[in-house]
Amino acid sequence: MKAESAPTRLSRLARQCYHRAESARRLRGRRERQLAAVLQSLDTAPRVGVYALANPGHNPSIRSAAATALAAHHRWDVATTLHDTTGMTDPVLRPGLSQALRRLARDEIHGLVMVSRTDITAFDDLYGEVLDLIHHNGGFLALAHPETTP
Repeated sequence: MKAESAPTRLSRLARQCYHRAESARRLRGRRERQLAAVLQSLDTAPRVGVYALANPGHNPSIRSAAATALAAHHRWDVATTLHDTTGMTDPVLRPGLSQALRRLARDEIHGLVMVSRTDITAFDDLYGEVLDLIHHNGGFLALAHPETTP
């Protein structure tokens, strides 16, 4: 097998970075459109669920506090605060996130507030699926750090 030359490898990596950045921009646009549509449809301040993900053995309270601060900044009513300490596992298999999504589906909350998309997943396809699920249930996702933040 022939080794890839440095210019070829750099060109391939540059294309991958470009496609990831484009994907992040598209996902951010979808999320922000959902957020705006739900907020525009409400007559009152939205009820939200704060969610944070931490690695096993780590405390999620700092991420929860940052997400709660975002909700407070917008004067949203925090109805529940949930977390998981599973690390980056399948998002829908996490008990805390699953409970948050169920509360959204039952119209107990209008949206979810998190620090960043990595509270869901770093993988674009899975993140898109969770955005679809949130949208299907008439909800929104608000992030303290948008998808295109490094």
